[in-house]
Order: sequence, then structure tokens, then C-alpha cells
Amino acid sequence: MIPSVILFLAVSAGIMLVLFNYIKNKQMDREADRHGRLHEKQEELMESLRAKKKENTQDRTQHTD
Repeated sequence: MIPSVILFLAVSAGIMLVLFNYIKNKQMDREADRHGRLHEKQEELMESLRAKKKENTQDRTQHTD
């Protein structure tokens, strides 16, 4: 009787650990994907700002000529 209860508890604990790790890893993957998307958007914004700054600089030099 007691060994079967211990075995049941051990198997249950193992299943809980597997589920916990699965959920935790899934959440970490979501966070990594979100971070990657935010980083890409930030890079796109920086590139557009650089292009706009370059365009404004060229406009200023053309107006002074």
C-alpha cells in the first residue's frame, strides 16, 4: 500500500515538474520573440530617423548654396 502511494506521489511530482518547465519555457520563448520584434521595430525607427536627418541635412546644404 505505502509503496504504491509513494510511487503515485513521485510520478505526480514528476508530471508537475515537466508541466511547469514546459509552461515556463513557453513563456520565455514568447518574451524572446516579443523582444526580437521590439528590437526590429526600434532598428527600423532608427534607420528612418537617420534617413530623415540625412535628408534634412542635405536640404539645408542645398538652401545655403
